[in-house]
Amino acid sequence: MSEKSFNILGEHMRGRLKRQAQFLLKVDRRIKWLGAGMFCFALFSVLSFFPEFTEKYYSRGLFIVIRYVYDYTLGLLPFSPAIWLNLIFFSWFLYKVFKYIKFNLINREVSVFDRLKYSLLSAGSFAGKISVIFFVGWGFNFYRVPIEDYAGLDLHPLDTQETIIEANLARKKCLSTRLKIEGLSENESFRADLLPKDLETEMRKNLEHAMKMMGYPTPGRVRCRTINNDYWLRRFGYTGIYVSFYGEALMSDKIAPVYRPFFYAHEIAHGFGFFDEADANFFAYMACMQSDNPAIQYSGCLAHMIYLSHELEGLRLSYPQAVLRDLSSSGTFGSQEEYNRMILLVHAWGQKYPYKLDKPIKYLPKKNVRK
Repeated sequence: MSEKSFNILGEHMRGRLKRQAQFLLKVDRRIKWLGAGMFCFALFSVLSFFPEFTEKYYSRGLFIVIRYVYDYTLGLLPFSPAIWLNLIFFSWFLYKVFKYIKFNLINREVSVFDRLKYSLLSAGSFAGKISVIFFVGWGFNFYRVPIEDYAGLDLHPLDTQETIIEANLARKKCLSTRLKIEGLSENESFRADLLPKDLETEMRKNLEHAMKMMGYPTPGRVRCRTINNDYWLRRFGYTGIYVSFYGEALMSDKIAPVYRPFFYAHEIAHGFGFFDEADANFFAYMACMQSDNPAIQYSGCLAHMIYLSHELEGLRLSYPQAVLRDLSSSGTFGSQEEYNRMILLVHAWGQKYPYKLDKPIKYLPKKNVRK
């Protein structure tokens, strides 16, 4: 063999070894991401048995750091990064698909079974990355200490009579609060100009006040931005969504003005680490109650009334026509049990504490809750 042929052969072997090494590194990275994702799922299951640990070390520990990172990077942008980040993600995904097709075409000497194993490993690695980002960035909040346990609330199902009593009280509160709204006549429908111009900031402030008085941290500056192109939100019956990957909430601009304060606070509550929909509803109601603006208070009262009406199974209470128009403008309100648990939280809270909080609550141990 000539020296030239030997060099060509050596170069070919070196190139092949280099490609093999690069391939093995790719496999190694994919195994690590798959393992990390599986570890997060396992940890998520374990944390279900240790809510106090989750509350102390994640919800009031690591998550606070993550919250500040979100809010003082992406949260400082004057526009929602969701569209651009989605575009980047989609482009990256298409690139990965292209590489996958290229790999299968170039490496035909590799058995179909081996290529299938590598493809499954790649898919598992992708799922692992998504899982790590989701759980570490927000998802572990799912198993934090429930509000009723933290606040020592006696949360029990309301029977029909108790629900009717609660609905009548809520009805009276709705009517009396509406009468306090300046510039709104008794027979006039609620208008957007009755609300503060910077409603997002106002509701964040009210929510922060309520949560701090209740003993919860409110790190960072959670954003809730309205979006015009909300087709997919409405298609799936949502008024808003908290996007944990970007650390911000998106809310439809088609929501009736009277419900905007409540939904702003609801989505921001998710951003503060409350996964459960009923918890977010409860905090939204409390945020509305903190305001000195009766228009904002009315938003919380009306939302509470709608959830109560879901529990009354067709029983209709008497309302003035203007209030009925406000109620009918609600659009899609979740009626699932996970949302309606808010009723029990509001009821139990009202048995022990005021709704408008001027000083921090000193909680009683749960064993002292009045029956």
